[in-house]
Amino acid sequence: GGSGSGKSFFTNHLLRQYAESENCHIVLLDVGRSYELLTHYLNERLKDQGGAMMVEFTAENPISFNPFILEGELDIERKQTILSVIYTIYKENLSEMEKDVIAHSLTAFFESDSNERSFNGYYEYCQSYIPELVTEQSIQFNSNEFFFILGKYYRGGEYDYLLNKEMDTDVFFRCPFIVFELDNIKDHATIFPVATLIIIDIFMQKMRRLKGVRKVLCIEEAWKAIA
Repeated sequence: GGSGSGKSFFTNHLLRQYAESENCHIVLLDVGRSYELLTHYLNERLKDQGGAMMVEFTAENPISFNPFILEGELDIERKQTILSVIYTIYKENLSEMEKDVIAHSLTAFFESDSNERSFNGYYEYCQSYIPELVTEQSIQFNSNEFFFILGKYYRGGEYDYLLNKEMDTDVFFRCPFIVFELDNIKDHATIFPVATLIIIDIFMQKMRRLKGVRKVLCIEEAWKAIA
Protein backbone atom coordinates (compact mmCIF):
# COMPACT_ATOMS: atom_id res chain seq x y z
CA GLY A 1 0.00 0.00 0.00
CA GLY A 2 1.00 3.61 -0.51
CA SER A 3 2.03 6.07 2.20
CA GLY A 4 -0.80 6.61 4.69
CA SER A 5 -2.71 3.47 3.74
CA GLY A 6 -2.35 1.99 7.24
CA LYS A 7 0.44 -0.59 6.94
CA SER A 8 2.24 0.41 10.14
CA PHE A 9 -1.04 1.15 11.93
CA PHE A 10 -2.23 -2.40 11.27
CA THR A 11 1.15 -3.96 12.07
CA ASN A 12 1.37 -2.12 15.41
CA HIS A 13 -1.92 -3.72 16.48
CA LEU A 14 -1.01 -7.14 15.13
CA LEU A 15 2.37 -7.21 16.89
CA ARG A 16 0.86 -5.90 20.14
CA GLN A 17 -1.55 -8.82 20.17
CA TYR A 18 1.27 -11.28 19.41
CA ALA A 19 3.49 -9.77 22.12
CA GLU A 20 0.78 -9.79 24.78
CA SER A 21 -0.08 -13.38 24.08
CA GLU A 22 2.06 -15.89 25.91
CA ASN A 23 5.05 -17.60 24.38
CA CYS A 24 5.99 -15.21 21.55
CA HIS A 25 9.26 -13.46 20.64
CA ILE A 26 9.29 -10.67 18.06
CA VAL A 27 12.24 -9.13 16.20
CA LEU A 28 11.42 -6.05 14.15
CA LEU A 29 13.54 -4.08 11.69
CA ASP A 30 12.13 -0.57 11.46
CA VAL A 31 12.93 2.58 9.50
CA GLY A 32 10.96 5.61 10.62
CA ARG A 33 10.28 5.08 14.36
CA SER A 34 6.85 3.57 13.67
CA TYR A 35 7.03 1.33 16.77
CA GLU A 36 8.56 3.61 19.40
CA LEU A 37 5.34 4.08 21.37
CA LEU A 38 4.53 0.37 21.13
CA THR A 39 7.98 -0.44 22.52
CA HIS A 40 7.45 1.87 25.53
CA TYR A 41 4.01 0.38 26.11
CA LEU A 42 5.20 -3.23 25.91
CA ASN A 43 8.22 -2.55 28.09
CA GLU A 44 5.79 -1.92 30.93
CA ARG A 45 3.39 -4.70 30.01
CA LEU A 46 6.11 -7.34 29.60
CA LYS A 47 8.36 -6.45 32.54
CA ASP A 48 8.08 -9.92 34.03
CA GLN A 49 9.03 -11.53 30.69
CA GLY A 50 12.05 -9.35 29.92
CA GLY A 51 10.38 -6.19 28.66
CA ALA A 52 10.79 -4.59 25.24
CA MET A 53 13.77 -2.76 23.79
CA MET A 54 14.63 -0.47 20.90
CA VAL A 55 18.18 -0.65 19.54
CA GLU A 56 18.88 2.48 17.54
CA PHE A 57 21.84 3.51 15.41
CA THR A 58 23.06 7.06 16.13
CA ALA A 59 26.39 8.81 15.73
CA GLU A 60 26.85 8.60 19.51
CA ASN A 61 25.66 5.00 19.84
CA PRO A 62 26.28 3.09 16.59
CA ILE A 63 24.88 -0.39 16.16
CA SER A 64 27.85 -2.67 16.83
CA PHE A 65 28.04 -6.44 16.68
CA ASN A 66 30.52 -9.24 16.82
CA PRO A 67 29.40 -12.14 14.61
CA PHE A 68 32.66 -13.99 15.41
CA ILE A 69 31.52 -14.87 18.95
CA LEU A 70 29.88 -18.28 18.88
CA GLU A 71 27.61 -20.30 21.10
CA GLY A 72 29.27 -23.68 20.59
CA GLU A 73 30.89 -24.77 17.33
CA LEU A 74 30.94 -22.90 14.02
CA ASP A 75 27.88 -24.23 12.17
CA ILE A 76 26.98 -23.79 8.51
CA GLU A 77 24.42 -21.03 9.14
CA ARG A 78 26.77 -18.87 11.24
CA LYS A 79 29.65 -19.44 8.83
CA GLN A 80 27.47 -18.32 5.93
CA THR A 81 26.39 -15.23 7.86
CA ILE A 82 29.99 -14.22 8.56
CA LEU A 83 30.98 -14.91 4.95
CA SER A 84 28.07 -12.82 3.69
CA VAL A 85 29.25 -9.95 5.87
CA ILE A 86 32.83 -10.22 4.59
CA TYR A 87 31.68 -10.48 0.95
CA THR A 88 29.45 -7.42 1.45
CA ILE A 89 32.13 -5.19 2.94
CA TYR A 90 34.80 -6.36 0.45
CA LYS A 91 33.34 -5.74 -3.01
CA GLU A 92 30.58 -6.70 -5.45
CA ASN A 93 30.71 -9.55 -7.95
CA LEU A 94 33.33 -11.68 -6.24
CA SER A 95 34.72 -14.54 -8.29
CA GLU A 96 34.33 -18.10 -7.05
CA MET A 97 38.08 -18.19 -6.40
CA GLU A 98 37.90 -15.08 -4.22
CA LYS A 99 34.97 -16.54 -2.29
CA ASP A 100 36.84 -19.82 -1.80
CA VAL A 101 39.96 -18.09 -0.47
CA ILE A 102 37.88 -16.11 2.04
CA ALA A 103 35.92 -19.22 3.07
CA HIS A 104 39.17 -21.16 3.63
CA SER A 105 40.59 -18.31 5.68
CA LEU A 106 37.49 -18.17 7.89
CA THR A 107 37.54 -21.93 8.55
CA ALA A 108 41.26 -21.81 9.35
CA PHE A 109 40.74 -18.85 11.68
CA PHE A 110 38.18 -20.73 13.79
CA GLU A 111 40.43 -23.80 13.86
CA SER A 112 43.38 -21.69 15.06
CA ASP A 113 44.37 -20.79 18.61
CA SER A 114 43.54 -17.11 18.12
CA ASN A 115 42.14 -15.69 21.36
CA GLU A 116 40.49 -12.64 19.82
CA ARG A 117 37.22 -13.77 18.30
CA SER A 118 36.36 -10.60 16.42
CA PHE A 119 36.90 -9.00 13.03
CA ASN A 120 40.16 -7.60 14.40
CA GLY A 121 41.33 -11.11 15.24
CA TYR A 122 40.26 -12.45 11.85
CA TYR A 123 41.98 -9.61 9.99
CA GLU A 124 45.25 -10.12 11.85
CA TYR A 125 45.14 -13.89 11.29
CA CYS A 126 44.54 -13.43 7.55
CA GLN A 127 47.51 -11.10 7.17
CA SER A 128 49.78 -14.14 7.28
CA TYR A 129 47.37 -16.92 6.29
CA ILE A 130 46.04 -15.53 2.98
CA PRO A 131 49.42 -14.52 1.42
CA GLU A 132 50.84 -17.93 2.37
CA LEU A 133 47.82 -19.73 0.88
CA VAL A 134 47.99 -17.68 -2.32
CA THR A 135 51.71 -18.40 -2.72
CA GLU A 136 51.51 -22.10 -1.89
CA GLN A 137 48.56 -22.77 -4.20
CA SER A 138 49.53 -20.26 -6.94
CA ILE A 139 46.10 -18.64 -6.64
CA GLN A 140 45.00 -15.44 -8.35
CA PHE A 141 43.90 -13.35 -5.36
CA ASN A 142 44.67 -9.69 -4.74
CA SER A 143 45.76 -9.75 -1.08
CA ASN A 144 46.77 -6.07 -1.05
CA GLU A 145 43.34 -5.02 -2.27
CA PHE A 146 41.62 -7.31 0.26
CA PHE A 147 43.50 -5.88 3.26
CA PHE A 148 43.25 -2.30 2.04
CA ILE A 149 39.46 -2.39 1.65
CA LEU A 150 38.78 -4.38 4.82
CA GLY A 151 41.18 -2.18 6.78
CA LYS A 152 38.29 0.26 7.28
CA TYR A 153 36.72 -2.27 9.66
CA TYR A 154 39.96 -3.09 11.48
CA ARG A 155 41.28 -1.44 14.62
CA GLY A 156 41.67 2.30 13.99
CA GLY A 157 39.65 2.24 10.76
CA GLU A 158 36.58 4.28 9.92
CA TYR A 159 34.17 1.44 10.80
CA ASP A 160 36.26 -0.38 13.39
CA TYR A 161 33.33 -0.33 15.83
CA LEU A 162 30.96 -2.26 13.56
CA LEU A 163 32.15 -5.88 13.87
CA ASN A 164 34.27 -5.92 17.03
CA LYS A 165 31.99 -5.10 19.94
CA GLU A 166 31.29 -7.85 22.43
CA MET A 167 27.59 -8.10 23.07
CA ASP A 168 25.67 -9.59 25.95
CA THR A 169 23.76 -11.80 23.53
CA ASP A 170 21.59 -13.19 26.32
CA VAL A 171 19.87 -9.79 26.46
CA PHE A 172 18.50 -10.41 22.97
CA PHE A 173 17.36 -13.93 23.84
CA ARG A 174 15.62 -12.88 27.06
CA CYS A 175 13.82 -9.92 25.52
CA PRO A 176 10.56 -10.96 23.80
CA PHE A 177 10.15 -7.73 21.79
CA ILE A 178 13.14 -6.07 20.07
CA VAL A 179 12.99 -3.21 17.57
CA PHE A 180 16.12 -2.43 15.55
CA GLU A 181 15.62 1.17 14.40
CA LEU A 182 17.65 1.61 11.21
CA ASP A 183 16.33 4.94 9.94
CA ASN A 184 19.65 6.74 10.40
CA ILE A 185 21.54 4.18 8.30
CA LYS A 186 18.91 3.14 5.76
CA ASP A 187 20.77 4.90 2.95
CA HIS A 188 24.25 3.85 4.00
CA ALA A 189 25.60 1.51 1.32
CA THR A 190 27.79 -0.48 3.74
CA ILE A 191 26.44 -0.28 7.27
CA PHE A 192 22.79 -0.95 6.41
CA PRO A 193 23.30 -4.32 4.64
CA VAL A 194 25.83 -5.46 7.27
CA ALA A 195 23.53 -4.53 10.14
CA THR A 196 20.65 -6.32 8.40
CA LEU A 197 22.70 -9.51 8.01
CA ILE A 198 23.71 -9.52 11.67
CA ILE A 199 20.17 -8.88 12.88
CA ILE A 200 18.91 -11.78 10.78
CA ASP A 201 21.58 -13.91 12.44
CA ILE A 202 20.28 -12.86 15.87
CA PHE A 203 16.81 -13.97 14.80
CA MET A 204 18.15 -17.28 13.50
CA GLN A 205 19.74 -17.90 16.88
CA LYS A 206 16.35 -17.33 18.49
CA MET A 207 14.92 -19.84 16.02
CA ARG A 208 17.46 -22.45 17.08
CA ARG A 209 17.59 -21.85 20.82
CA LEU A 210 14.05 -20.92 21.85
CA LYS A 211 12.20 -24.22 21.68
CA GLY A 212 8.44 -24.27 21.71
CA VAL A 213 8.18 -20.49 21.33
CA ARG A 214 6.48 -18.63 18.48
CA LYS A 215 9.02 -16.44 16.67
CA VAL A 216 8.01 -13.44 14.55
CA LEU A 217 10.37 -11.53 12.24
CA CYS A 218 8.86 -8.31 10.89
CA ILE A 219 10.76 -6.20 8.35
CA GLU A 220 9.52 -2.67 7.66
CA GLU A 221 10.40 -1.39 4.18
CA ALA A 222 11.26 -5.00 3.32
CA TRP A 223 11.96 -4.14 -0.31
CA LYS A 224 14.97 -2.08 0.82
CA ALA A 225 16.30 -4.77 3.15
CA ILE A 226 15.93 -7.39 0.42
CA ALA A 227 17.70 -5.16 -2.11
